[in-house]
Amino acid sequence: MMQRFWRVIIVLLALVVIHAPMQANAEPPPGLDIELTTLEGKSVRLSDYQGKIVVVNFWATWCPPCRDEIPDLVKFYNEYVDRGVVVLGVDFMERPNQKKLEGFQRKYKMTYPIVYGETGDLLGLARALGGVYGLPTTVFLNQDGKRVRTVTGGINDTFLKQIVDGLL
Repeated sequence: MMQRFWRVIIVLLALVVIHAPMQANAEPPPGLDIELTTLEGKSVRLSDYQGKIVVVNFWATWCPPCRDEIPDLVKFYNEYVDRGVVVLGVDFMERPNQKKLEGFQRKYKMTYPIVYGETGDLLGLARALGGVYGLPTTVFLNQDGKRVRTVTGGINDTFLKQIVDGLL
């Protein structure tokens, strides 16, 4: 019995020792270099924001919970934009339509950048960030571009602050 216990402990320690260096040296996922377009026509990549905390919010204009969380994202963004935090709204699962998105942005007073792109690029980005299995999905990246948390479903200002304050 005691011998089995020590075998389990040794195996667990070996896994920790083997896994820890791989995690520490892990590079940000290659999908961070996928080029997307802002509503202002600027090309951006998530890798452009190295050194900043990035909150990536996958949403769609037809999604009621997505629309419900927009005021909280706006409030959070306005408060944290000068603290090295970026919020990117990724229009997901819709055909790219800049005029429609511009009208939606005005209607909902979205002050944070909205990006869109071709379906293949958006799916590549979603895969690189661990997948999007429902809308809205919010992914938190630390200053090294590594995913630290993913939330599927609506979020609020208090929750956003709690997660990001832990990364600042």
